[in-house]
Amino acid sequence: MTDNRIDLVDHKTEAVVPVPAETLDIVERADRIVEEAQRHSLRHIPLDSRWSQFEQDRVNGWLVSLHLFTPEHDYGQQVRVDDLRDPKAAKEFVWDVVSRFGSTLNDKAGVMIRQLRADLRNMQQPAGE
Repeated sequence: MTDNRIDLVDHKTEAVVPVPAETLDIVERADRIVEEAQRHSLRHIPLDSRWSQFEQDRVNGWLVSLHLFTPEHDYGQQVRVDDLRDPKAAKEFVWDVVSRFGSTLNDKAGVMIRQLRADLRNMQQPAGE
């Protein structure tokens, strides 16, 4: 079971961010892409997602961050909401975040495996060497 949320709370102020309905609709459409990825390609990973940190920028319009996480690892990336309007662009953004999350997870797993191998080598050495 995964937990997907669109979080409208500014956690610095604890206030609800007044996101326009059109902006929220765009993010909800992009969230359905995340849910589809979780059901199909990522079904074996207990991966949660959160769209959060909504902010309105005078130059870039509305910004939002997509965070993917497991209990041990997380990755987030910010995007202009306008860049999610086109379904193809939204899908590319979501898959880019998924890919970067996977690389991060792979890197962390690699570090853990190297440490485990080193620990096993140390355990195999006779005491005093």
